Amino acid sequence: MAQSAHKGLSEESRKRFEKARQNPALFDDAEQLRTALLDFIADFANWDNSTVREYLDTSRALTQAAHEAPVGYLSTGVSPSASTPEVILECGYHYWMDPQHEETPYTLKVKGKELTVLAYFQDLNDYSSYQRAGRTPRDLLQMWKDCFDCLYEEGATDPKFMMWGNHPFVGYAKSHANVWFATAGEIVKWYRENYHDVQVEEWPNFAFAGRRGKISDLAKL
Repeated sequence: MAQSAHKGLSEESRKRFEKARQNPALFDDAEQLRTALLDFIADFANWDNSTVREYLDTSRALTQAAHEAPVGYLSTGVSPSASTPEVILECGYHYWMDPQHEETPYTLKVKGKELTVLAYFQDLNDYSSYQRAGRTPRDLLQMWKDCFDCLYEEGATDPKFMMWGNHPFVGYAKSHANVWFATAGEIVKWYRENYHDVQVEEWPNFAFAGRRGKISDLAKL
């Protein structure tokens, strides 16, 4: 990383990158690399840095080094079709993020196969809440904090996760102890190893007009 980029680093990030400069093999550890990436994003992610070459080059390098083949799916605009679960299973995906109704993972059975469902928090997305709903940046930040604080309290006895499209908020979450910064794939792995059978649903897993829904009902919505 260029020396000029160090000025914006937190002390924690600076020490980590200095160690990596002296020992590049440090980032061979996936967890170390992922933590460095999250720290870097939290330190620098803002509109002012969106065109800074040092930020872009370093972010790109970290992302490429940490890249793994995708095993989960979130549809464009969070707009799945009735066939989405079957299609993504055929494509080899392990988890699905379009459903919006749970704060913990669950197992979804689809014609003898299964997906782990991780709900994407669409209502917290900056585009949905800020641009579409007309909330101010301060309103939006308070929404994120309120949601995090609620889940953080509940998570003391019942594990919760928070997943939506925004990076600058990471800095606030990092100020709390015992918060796991994980990829969606890591959450799925943890869930399957520890709570796979706690909540199991069969697709289609929704109600329609007071009865269990059918695939054909989705065309009526």
